[in-house]
Amino acid sequence: MPIGSLKRCVFAACVALAGCTTPLVDDGTDFIAVTPAPSTTRAEIASAIQDLIKTYPVCYPLRALRLVGQRAANFDPNAGKVRYDDAEADLDVLVRLGYLTKTAFPELGEHVFKYDRTERGQDEDIIGTSGFCLPAERVLVSVTSIEREMDSGRLAVKFTHAADPNSMWVQEPALIKLVGGNRAVLLSGPAEGSARLSRVWIRSEHPLKGAPDSGALWALSWDAVHHRYEGGRWGGVYLRFWEVN
Repeated sequence: MPIGSLKRCVFAACVALAGCTTPLVDDGTDFIAVTPAPSTTRAEIASAIQDLIKTYPVCYPLRALRLVGQRAANFDPNAGKVRYDDAEADLDVLVRLGYLTKTAFPELGEHVFKYDRTERGQDEDIIGTSGFCLPAERVLVSVTSIEREMDSGRLAVKFTHAADPNSMWVQEPALIKLVGGNRAVLLSGPAEGSARLSRVWIRSEHPLKGAPDSGALWALSWDAVHHRYEGGRWGGVYLRFWEVN
């Protein structure tokens, strides 16, 4: 369907449901985004926030990942064979989380190991070759306010969130120090967060009927300079859950 026709379909659906404006963005990207209808419920907003903060990717560059899948290396700091500081300790965090395996070669030396990916670690969007992105696994405590932005029509949502006791961030304390530094610790209580929500469809899945209530609530962030979305569906989320002592 031509883009012009698609725009008319979205607009017609909005008028029919008496609850939204014309699309925020419809310019050939992978997404179509409109302002959420006034009928959008608080329950749906809370559900969307919970999904966003559970899956929110916390990314960190880790050059030592270049050693994964390579031949065994000597990690003895006195040997000077591995050029990445704390490489063994950093990779061991991902071993304990189940993303990597660690195999010793004692016949070659006390500190000679080979790291490989587990089945869980095969996705390079999660464990890449020079960094990783792990889900935040936060739990929504409450939605504290919902306001509609005057300029964009997006829903500006403020909320509080807390740690899931079963999350990797709680179960593996070294992970937060790897990402936030040696003095980083998880926040002890609920933290404040925010998100700017739009009603979004993947372009190929946009319905001819039922818009705008059928689309998902995502926190898209539009880069007007480069004319693209930044940060995927989490681009408009502010989420911080550690502090530096």
